[in-house]
Amino acid sequence: MTIDELEHYQKKGWVILEDVIPNDLLQIVKREGLKLRKEQPKSSHPIVTCASSNSKPLWEIYTSPFMYDIVKHILTEQIWLFNDQIVYKLPNDNMAFAPHYDNQFGGENKSKKIHTINCSWILDDFSVDNGALSLLNKDDKNWITIYPQERDIVIINGNTTHSSKPNKSNKERGLYACVYSESPITLDGFYKQKFEK
Repeated sequence: MTIDELEHYQKKGWVILEDVIPNDLLQIVKREGLKLRKEQPKSSHPIVTCASSNSKPLWEIYTSPFMYDIVKHILTEQIWLFNDQIVYKLPNDNMAFAPHYDNQFGGENKSKKIHTINCSWILDDFSVDNGALSLLNKDDKNWITIYPQERDIVIINGNTTHSSKPNKSNKERGLYACVYSESPITLDGFYKQKFEK
């Protein structure tokens, strides 16, 4: 991560790291992620939470030196594993996300005092049609819609409000959200393990 990227994150509450995901890792996440998403019962939520608990290859990526080297620039004291999610929007599945911030969903992070980050791997190019991502800038409180490309990572502060629209295209649109925190969060069913090299 460059100084400019870190400053953007600190100022805006989010940043795009462009074209950083190695292709071999991208293909593993796409293969494993789409498989897990399609195995979800139709009656359940389409997001696969703690995805790497069901996939050794995803666990190896979520806890990889590649991710550690990115996260250590933002969470500089300690790094804890919290959650990794496969978020595949299938064609016309009408899955959208209303404005929210990740830390609002419970545990100690709801206090907004624990620094958490969502490192979202972009598995397919985002477009107007397939559910682009909108974020509320921390500094000027203006909304911005971004269109990251395959192999980018979008890092979002846990207190940054964001949303996305449904996928109206004829192809799936994938994202792999790797979430880390600066201290353990004791929500049942989530990881509570220190992330060390």
